[in-house]
Amino acid sequence: MPTASAENDDATVVEVSIYLQNCYLIPYGFTFNPIFWGCTRQKERSLGIGNMAAKHDLALLQEVWGSYTYNIDDAVGETHEVLEGLSSGSRCNYTDWWHMYWGKTGGLYEAWRKEGPLRKLKWWKMTYRKSVPFTQQGCICTCFQLVEGGVDTGLKLMVVNSHYDVLGGSDHRQSNTEDLRALIRTATEEAVGAQLIDPKRTGFLICGDFNVIDTSPYYEKLRTLDGVAKTRDLWREVHGDEEYRYTIHSRHNKAKEALPDADGNSLFPWPVHPIRVDHLFALDELDGTQWARVDCSEIEVIAVLRQPYGQELADHWGQSCIITVKGI
Repeated sequence: MPTASAENDDATVVEVSIYLQNCYLIPYGFTFNPIFWGCTRQKERSLGIGNMAAKHDLALLQEVWGSYTYNIDDAVGETHEVLEGLSSGSRCNYTDWWHMYWGKTGGLYEAWRKEGPLRKLKWWKMTYRKSVPFTQQGCICTCFQLVEGGVDTGLKLMVVNSHYDVLGGSDHRQSNTEDLRALIRTATEEAVGAQLIDPKRTGFLICGDFNVIDTSPYYEKLRTLDGVAKTRDLWREVHGDEEYRYTIHSRHNKAKEALPDADGNSLFPWPVHPIRVDHLFALDELDGTQWARVDCSEIEVIAVLRQPYGQELADHWGQSCIITVKGI
């Protein structure tokens, strides 16, 4: 593929649309457990998630545990590439969970537009030492060439997709952060060593469901990878601290009788206040190394107006954003 000149790279602006979503597609056999009786409409929801993913250049999904994974595959199959090993293995809800478990996907799913602004170069994966039992949770880091009009620019984009343990408390979250940091260091060291990237011309995003509330004491540890990184929360950067939006919202905040005005989530049964635990961080510096600037022109929580009560895609509200990368 032809490559643009360095002079043109300085003026290049490549937009990438991203969809981030915890999908709540639970292993089919597990739905007999009363804990998951509220996990309904999986076939319908998987189709909706797949269609939403197909509208974006890059889809970063969590909790794709094998139920109706093939519906997402079908929705994106003609237009997108799916990262190796993450697609349905058998097109059977009862056996796909085992495919995901033994493949150590961690329930992660990643797809990007074939004729879009991204071309995959290399990827890395890590399974967290501590995770919810039988889940193999972890993180994936993918390095992309940024493309404009079919021409490789001199810019790259590295993207992390991650899902933290929700049950283990602060010790498990700290362990997850240490593992995430280790994967990022390994990926960047190998990519730089192979001359695959130049950090000053490579944007870096850290995304996922971290199960860390953005107002909790641990949030700063997450955002700085425990003190070694400088990042920007893209939601806060666009909307500011004053405009608070949630990615989890209990259905108990408004009763079902309040329909159609209820703004809770019918799939999320726990009595918690609205919180934001799904994040997109732009990495500016890691261990003293500076990275290219990632800017976000718009970001929204795909919530009530587009997912009426009782028709939600998942128990988390997904996020949609548009980012650009600029070298330094």
